[in-house]
Amino acid sequence: MSLEALQQVGVDVREEENWELDSKVVELAGLGIWMASLSGFIFANNWLGPWPSFMSHIPERIFFTGHMLGGMLFGGGIIMTTALEWLCVKNRNPTVLMFYFDKVPLLDMALVLPGLTLAMFSGTGLTITRYGGLGIAPAHIPVVFYILTAFAAWWGATDLATQGKAMRAIDEWVATNGEGEIPKIVQDRFWSNITSCFFVIALYAAMVLKPGTLPQYTPHLAPFF
Repeated sequence: MSLEALQQVGVDVREEENWELDSKVVELAGLGIWMASLSGFIFANNWLGPWPSFMSHIPERIFFTGHMLGGMLFGGGIIMTTALEWLCVKNRNPTVLMFYFDKVPLLDMALVLPGLTLAMFSGTGLTITRYGGLGIAPAHIPVVFYILTAFAAWWGATDLATQGKAMRAIDEWVATNGEGEIPKIVQDRFWSNITSCFFVIALYAAMVLKPGTLPQYTPHLAPFF
């Protein structure tokens, strides 16, 4: 390979790395704005009372429907992407793997984050219509937020932090014509994704096994809520 060709390869690699860095900065900035906005909404409702005031006039069934739809998108999105990623890795098709890891952030933006936003907004509305406000809701409501906080920390440390590294590893693997084992970081993501699914199960368990929902089956759980 000529010197000019080597220099061009170096330029292309640097441009790709800069593009990935810029994309990650934009993604993290967007996530930061989203988290700050949603957290502000939750904190305002927890300490200042129902906010904004019009939420007190929305029928409970509207919030309930939104909560179910949001939970479906959020939990279903996480479980679906876990299954899709596992199938793509098992398939060992370089084109399929590159397509998947290129589109993972789009799946998060299209399903998981909107679903979580809708679920939390409508869930807060349910605490207003059912209990008078988030700050005076029963103890099982804070449990849901504790689980969500733990999930967010886990997702940020494992899934979000490894998306870019996994994509670069796949690029390097594809450059070898898909020879050898699939990169370890790609295979290890399966277990972090499975753990995320268990967080989803824990969230649904906390919402379903709340006081008065299934008293004949779960009286022994009452002291924990």
